[in-house]
Amino acid sequence: MHSSCSPRDCDRKKYCVLSLQTVLAARELRWKNKKLLAESLAQKFPGHRLALAFCTLRMPASLRISNLYNEIVVQLRDVLARALMDGAIQILDYGQEEYEDGPSAWLASDCDERILKRMAIAIEEGHALGSLVDIDVTDAKARLLSRRDMGYAPRKCLVCDDEAAVCSAGQRHSLSEIEAHIEAIISDSMGQEAWDSYDDHKERD
Repeated sequence: MHSSCSPRDCDRKKYCVLSLQTVLAARELRWKNKKLLAESLAQKFPGHRLALAFCTLRMPASLRISNLYNEIVVQLRDVLARALMDGAIQILDYGQEEYEDGPSAWLASDCDERILKRMAIAIEEGHALGSLVDIDVTDAKARLLSRRDMGYAPRKCLVCDDEAAVCSAGQRHSLSEIEAHIEAIISDSMGQEAWDSYDDHKERD
């Protein structure tokens, strides 16, 4: 860990205040916990269809652990919850967790995982803060359903219109540039209806 490097001061070569080992370990722990959670909920709610959504921050690790944006994952998880309730879909359980590489908020619903994934993608693409989160969806056995599985294009970069994975792999944008775009997205979202664009997106599906 670069203990002397704050999230605000990191330059391009210090893209993350966490070591790669720490990030990978946190990712592995999240995956194990997803499997354990799915198994536990399957036992707790027998006879129910079970699909789970996990909301995490979509930004460099140094910003994910800065505590500046933790509320966003809960807020967007709750937006998904409201959409499920509007569709008369039962929410079986929900919670949130903190990992070494950032926060996570989750919910479990009584519906087909493809329905939940469509709603998650609608939030990612339609909500004012949707570009700042990843909402992963799994089935009752913790098997991940990807955007590609659903026929959706890869997500775009927060800064430019290229694929996010390409920009991330090439570290095309400085941390300060990414942070500036994140702050602009948050600023633009102020005063907007939290759910105003979801219905429009839903009508296009």
